[in-house]
Amino acid sequence: MIALWMELAAEAYPEARFAAPAPGPAIDDIECRLGQRVPSDLRELLLETDGVLGEFSLDAVWTAGRIAHDNASFRSNPEFARLYRPFDTLLFFGDNGGGDQFAFVPADPGAGVVVWEHGTDRRRTVAKRSGGLPAPNPLGRRGRVVLGVSCGRVAGASAEHNHKP
Repeated sequence: MIALWMELAAEAYPEARFAAPAPGPAIDDIECRLGQRVPSDLRELLLETDGVLGEFSLDAVWTAGRIAHDNASFRSNPEFARLYRPFDTLLFFGDNGGGDQFAFVPADPGAGVVVWEHGTDRRRTVAKRSGGLPAPNPLGRRGRVVLGVSCGRVAGASAEHNHKP
């Protein structure tokens, strides 16, 4: 596979550093834990590099483990439930280092990349994309098998936030 995403990121951000590819089971774990498909663009990127570090070691694109962990945490945090609209429609995958998060909207193929602004709960599109994203699984987390993936403990998948590319 040509490292297209890594090439694009390196061209846009010469200081970017890349990790080894994410193992497929770690990406499947995101789907199992959240009950929704990982958009194909994000899956392809994670299969090339399990996270992208930007300038000053900013996690511009999170590891598969952090994507699963942080999204599950955002969705289950009672304080967040009082402060913000629900996060179930978003799939966060990175941040800007100042608290704002980058996300896909898996149920809306045309939404592109959205930035969630933590100070205002504003959600705005910052990059459009073409093509469709799969809709979320209507069974959600209730089934033992979600999205055709057996949802057991995934070896190598962790909630570790920092990685060494």
